[in-house]
Order: sequence, then structure tokens, then C-alpha cells
Amino acid sequence: MLPKEHKEEFHDEIDIDNPKGKLRLIMEQSSQLIEIMKHEESLRLIFETNFFLKLIASNKALWSNLSFFINLILNFIIMTSYNSSF
Repeated sequence: MLPKEHKEEFHDEIDIDNPKGKLRLIMEQSSQLIEIMKHEESLRLIFETNFFLKLIASNKALWSNLSFFINLILNFIIMTSYNSSF
């Protein structure tokens, strides 16, 4: 299965008015798209066998927000511990 970003990029680049243009773009990007799909399939198989990795990968937004807030907390700790007496 092809990721959403690659599908949107492909649809944005394709010339819908010209059948030859469609075929040319498909031929140019076919090897790259096949490699992307192989990679996605291997990731899917890994996530099926390992529950912990699946849990991390399926909650990408949660981990992103969590890392942002941890970063804020660390920066706050650094700022409050800074002694500015010269």
C-alpha cells in the first residue's frame, strides 16, 4: 500500500489532460513507487509481529506532543537554573 503523502504527490504531478503524460509519469516513478510499497509492506509485517512497535508507530501524534511538552519542561528547568549574576 502506498502512503497518503506519496499518493497526493503523484496526483499533484500527473497531467490529467494528456494520456501520454500520465503514462510517462507512471513509467518514470514506477521503480520508486514499487520500492516505497515494498518498504511499507515490510514495516507492516514488523508491526504485526511486535505489539510494542505497533503501539509506538500507531500513536505518532501522541508521541510528538509528548516529546514537545518534555522539551518545554526541560527548557524551563534550564532557564530557571541559569544564574545570571556576573
